[in-house]
Parts: sequence; structure tokens; C-alpha cells
Amino acid sequence: MGKKSKQLFIVAGANGSGKSTFCSEFLQEEPITFLNADDIAKELCPENMESVAIAAGKELYKQS
Repeated sequence: MGKKSKQLFIVAGANGSGKSTFCSEFLQEEPITFLNADDIAKELCPENMESVAIAAGKELYKQS
């Protein structure tokens, strides 16, 4: 009764270290879902992303 396995890739690093650049290049080769709390925060409140950081993290968790 084959269970479908899942994979999780976590890309972590300091601000400005190239995480987003790496992911954009990696995603061109791999058909996977990309979740980014900063992108979610930008959708929730583009004028003040920091004010919705926790809400964005919760939304990211729900989407994963």
C-alpha cells in the first residue's frame, strides 16, 4: 500500500547570503513548491512586512 514519501528542503543562512538566488535557480530544475515567509508577509502587508512577521510564519506553517 505504497505511501507517498515527502521531501523537505530547508535553505537557511544569514541575510544577504544568497538563499533566494539559490532557490530561484534550483526551482528551475526541480518542480517543487516553494514557501517563503517573506513573500507571504509581502502579500499580507507590503508597506510594513515586519508588522506581519508572525502572521506570515503561521501562514507558511499552514501551507506546508
